[in-house]
Amino acid sequence: MMKLSHTALVAALGLMLSVSAGAAEKTLAEVHNGAFPAEDGWTVKTKCLQCHVSYEKLAEATKDIKPNPHKSHLGAVNCTECHKADKPSRQPELMCNTCHNFTLKH
Repeated sequence: MMKLSHTALVAALGLMLSVSAGAAEKTLAEVHNGAFPAEDGWTVKTKCLQCHVSYEKLAEATKDIKPNPHKSHLGAVNCTECHKADKPSRQPELMCNTCHNFTLKH
């Protein structure tokens, strides 16, 4: 079980609030200030979960979005399957739509 410090929790909550408070047009890389770049251009799920904690916490944070993109029958897929560094942070490319035809509704 990963322990999360108070500072990391505050930072993660601040990041979520800043995204919802007007950063909708920024790319994911801009929202995260280029944090955690990888050799292939972005990052891995373990880096995302350092701040975003767990899929369970993400599912709770997105519970009002239908369908909930973080509560999937596929489990904890790689974040970059939907979230692309060069795309708007709040407009993921849903990997679910490989088989389904979802439009997220807030």
